[in-house]
Amino acid sequence: SGRMKRPARAISLTVTALVLLSTAAALFETLRSDTRGLLRHGAADAVQSAQLAAYTRAAAWLEANTGRDETIAAAEIGILGYQLDRRILDGCGLVSPEAIPFLPAPRSERGRQLGPIPSALVRATRPAYVVALQAFIHQSLLADPWFRANYSLVHEVRFQPDDPFYRAVQIFKLS
Repeated sequence: SGRMKRPARAISLTVTALVLLSTAAALFETLRSDTRGLLRHGAADAVQSAQLAAYTRAAAWLEANTGRDETIAAAEIGILGYQLDRRILDGCGLVSPEAIPFLPAPRSERGRQLGPIPSALVRATRPAYVVALQAFIHQSLLADPWFRANYSLVHEVRFQPDDPFYRAVQIFKLS
């Protein structure tokens, strides 16, 4: 009778392991799918995943439409810095020490975000392109007459139409 228990237990454990593996595989495939993209982008939720995908598409556009010697300023540099072989000017100063004298941005330039791109930084450095969500520039760059006179919107990657501050990654070019 002891011999009969071992094969039955082995079969039971094998079946349990197969059920767990198939469940895990199905869950992984659901999270990896293009509709949610959570694992693919490392995002916390579907909105953040869509935002990261928008930055990925913006980086692809920049790769195809900018020169290697052109500087790109941004408040969120992660995907841009990773995907582009371009000089990235970090508006938050984490990897661009030249931004430090302009930080923090004046209180009048801060909106819903604590990390706007300071308009004085863009005036002083004149990057060829500025890449940002509305949330990072609506009270700084877009409110600055100098910026509006010297930069124009050349590309936009929409991802969340219901929120005006987070609806698209916008790319502006120095005239």
